[in-house]
Amino acid sequence: MQELLQKAFDNLVKLPDDLQNQIAVEILEEIEWEKEWDKNKTNNKLDELINKTRKEHLSNKTHKMGFDEL
Repeated sequence: MQELLQKAFDNLVKLPDDLQNQIAVEILEEIEWEKEWDKNKTNNKLDELINKTRKEHLSNKTHKMGFDEL
């Protein structure tokens, strides 16, 4: 375990039980959020659109337009 994380846990066990539980819930929620983010990041539709648009631009399939021309 990393030194900083160990220090955090050492301090956590000194807190009242209800606060320990609250912090534990927050840590577990953050871990789940990170897992979900990593999973979705690889299947991100926005990334696909960005890559498609970049390829079209590099292939000269795009041109400048003003907002009134859209």
